[in-house]
Amino acid sequence: MEFLNAQAKYIAQQLRTMSTSQRLAIALAVVGVAVGMWGFIRWGSQSEWTPLLDQSFTGEQIQQIQAELAMAGVPSKLEGDRIFIKGDDDTRRQLTALLAQRGALPRDTSLGYAALAKDDNVFESAEKTQWKQSRGLESELSQVLRKFRGIKDAQVFVEVPKTRGFGGKAATSRASIHVTLLEGESLDKQRVGAIANFVVGAVRGLAVENVKITDGTRFYRAPDASDAMPAEHLDLQRQQEQHYATKIANQLQYIPGVLVNVHAILRSTDEQTQQRVYGKPEVDKESSETEETNGPSNAAAPGVRPNTGRGLADAGSGASSTREKSETSMNGLRDQKDTTVVKPKGYVEKIMASVNVPRSYLLKVLEAQGTNDTSAAAVEKIAAIEMPKIKDLVKPLINATEDEQVVVKWFHDVAPEAQPTTELAQQPAFIAMAKDYGPQAGLALLAAFSLFMVFRIAKKGQATFSGSGPLSPAMAGAGGWSSGSRPTPLDMISTGPETVGEVGEVDGIMVGHEVDEGMVRTQQIINQINQLVKEDPIAPASIIESWIQNE
Repeated sequence: MEFLNAQAKYIAQQLRTMSTSQRLAIALAVVGVAVGMWGFIRWGSQSEWTPLLDQSFTGEQIQQIQAELAMAGVPSKLEGDRIFIKGDDDTRRQLTALLAQRGALPRDTSLGYAALAKDDNVFESAEKTQWKQSRGLESELSQVLRKFRGIKDAQVFVEVPKTRGFGGKAATSRASIHVTLLEGESLDKQRVGAIANFVVGAVRGLAVENVKITDGTRFYRAPDASDAMPAEHLDLQRQQEQHYATKIANQLQYIPGVLVNVHAILRSTDEQTQQRVYGKPEVDKESSETEETNGPSNAAAPGVRPNTGRGLADAGSGASSTREKSETSMNGLRDQKDTTVVKPKGYVEKIMASVNVPRSYLLKVLEAQGTNDTSAAAVEKIAAIEMPKIKDLVKPLINATEDEQVVVKWFHDVAPEAQPTTELAQQPAFIAMAKDYGPQAGLALLAAFSLFMVFRIAKKGQATFSGSGPLSPAMAGAGGWSSGSRPTPLDMISTGPETVGEVGEVDGIMVGHEVDEGMVRTQQIINQINQLVKEDPIAPASIIESWIQNE
């Protein structure tokens, strides 16, 4: 403590000898150092990227999870087939609970949670290791369930039997979940399903029928995961829209940046219709009669004939005719087919899809065709060819019977002048590093510059003088040493033959930027005279009197 007080007094003494500009410079340097240190502390306290779950995800799962995280305003990044989030374990549990309630987690997350609860200790038995892993899994699942909406506390108890060898009976896992709800909350069907599906996916070999859920008042039956009918009409609509949107996105995955939106029209009430179709009537009796008549020829008829030429019509035979008569009678019996059509609540009546194709895809098509023309007319021309093709691909996926059910347009994703160059496109890592560590690097440079300025000012302030000049009556009368003269180490102040005293060497002082050498020497002379007056007031009076007499 005494050392700190001494240093504080020394610093205060040094600051009093400095000018205003020097003090301002040091204050700015200290502020810069403080800001730099604060930035480093804040940077060090920030959480690193944490894996959401230490397991692989499919492309569809990655797209769904990252879309949900983006809607929640949470940044995420993809490394291989794993998703990383920024935050600690508590943040990871909170986001996992959010995804589980929205149905965005994969059905099987047992590998990820097994990695979290893994405890490799070669010095422990297999039974103890499995017991510790089960307790760790229970703790992790309980902490995630506490992040669910409306849940105050949760306790999960799992039983994972040891896997038998070849030919043994398959192990059956069981789980019991006890939740404490917040005041005014209750467990509805949707929330019970979210809790059960989350635990079923995290525990290996656990079936939904082996999950028991209770809130201390009653037990709840977990809905079957294969049930396609959600608890609410809106959930079913969202499920159908997501199903068809995924099918369309998979079909058009060759188009980078394509946007797909699907709207499903569902029935809000039950409807039942009956339809009767009659078959052909049965024949009771059928008869047919044919009559043929032949007449004589004109050439064979008796009588006198004129001596004239014969026409072509006279060469034929006599006239003939055929008549056919049929009669059919029915017995009045007909086949009939009755059809009953039931359209329950939530029945999908119509699906409408909207597909937006980026302009960059059309430019790539033009480039593949060897065309360098990227004008608006060229883009419209190629769009008129490609849009119907895309529409024909989408219509069968949603069973579209009308052209209006599918709308395909294109949009401007990247302006031609704003497209990244090849050199920038080859440096994504540098750009990402500059974005992530740019502010921290700036604070580091600011702190280093501030320290450099402090050391530079302190070095200049420690300049010392080897000694003081002689204090003679002539110099005292002139107010200092003449320019160019150099004092000796010691000199006598005298009024003649009698020696009054000696002036020794003085300590060096800090020289400011705005103080010249003459002013410093003058201040030294004043300090020495003050010291002489304090020690012997009579001697300085004698010296002054001698100077007056000499003048």
